Amino acid sequence: MATIGVLSTPSYRSDNAFGFLICAVALVTAELYLEPLADLQNCLLCAVIRLLLVAMAGLFLSGFIINRFIFLQRLIALTNMVLVCTGLVTLIRHLFSTGTSSTSCNMTSSDLLDIQSPDQIIVALNSAVSCPKLGWNIYDFGVAHMSLILFAILFVVIWQILTKKQQKKTFF
Repeated sequence: MATIGVLSTPSYRSDNAFGFLICAVALVTAELYLEPLADLQNCLLCAVIRLLLVAMAGLFLSGFIINRFIFLQRLIALTNMVLVCTGLVTLIRHLFSTGTSSTSCNMTSSDLLDIQSPDQIIVALNSAVSCPKLGWNIYDFGVAHMSLILFAILFVVIWQILTKKQQKKTFF
């Protein structure tokens, strides 16, 4: 008799809360722990990663608040998927690049927020790829490696949101 009140729409709150928690913990860790150790203030790759995580955290939070509407959940998850894929492609290209230093690699997050055209976004992402590798590591994992793992975990969370099926209404 406990299933009489089962709703036909799935709850997205736990997945969105988990995604928000991952993004928030990653941003706090980068700000409080990694920033003083690795001097990541002017790293364009780090700024791109942070902005992607802030945008994704906002989307996860809005998905948490808007729980009932399946169409909006899928739209938010698709937007998050585009952001995750952008981060994954940028990080993979960075890891396999030669690491030549570019003059535009010293952009901050506020400089990225001033970008107004799609062409400038593509130039910024290409500049982030060509940034030199950071010398800071934990067990041979650099910032790019840890960010790649983080985005892979977020990809799985978003995939769960996208593939969540409606529950059947049962009367018993």
